Amino acid sequence: MCYPAYLCDPTSLIVGLRVMVVDGHEESLYLTASVLEGLDAEVLAVNSAQKALRKLPIFQPKILISELRLPDEDGYWLLGKVKAFADCHNLQIPAIALTTQASLAAEARALSVGFCRHIAKPYDFETLIETVAQLVETVAQFSEANPQKYGHCQDCA
Repeated sequence: MCYPAYLCDPTSLIVGLRVMVVDGHEESLYLTASVLEGLDAEVLAVNSAQKALRKLPIFQPKILISELRLPDEDGYWLLGKVKAFADCHNLQIPAIALTTQASLAAEARALSVGFCRHIAKPYDFETLIETVAQLVETVAQFSEANPQKYGHCQDCA
């Protein structure tokens, strides 16, 4: 057995994974969604924070990947809304900032507000795949260790 699994075969952790990708740049949105769909992830790709927020209760992603610069609200605003939804529904939705904001200051801000990872564009596919797989494995381990804190929604208001 290989441990951690994301280093051995990261693609195996992505099969069937619900991922919401939010990016106002259509080419980047399509590229990121295509990479994940090529690994059999279930991807919802939207081009604005408001659209993402409307789709969130229906889709309930396991991972959020968002550009920080969006056409309506920014990725920080979206993350705040996603975190509030997740807390209300006893879910954990880790987020990756996949962004053109490549400075150390932008990375520090993204991590300080709750993004789990910051990936600067342009990115290589392997980095994206390994990062997503690592977050999936980390969340699974945390959920197993804390079953009372995170699980499936029951009687959510």
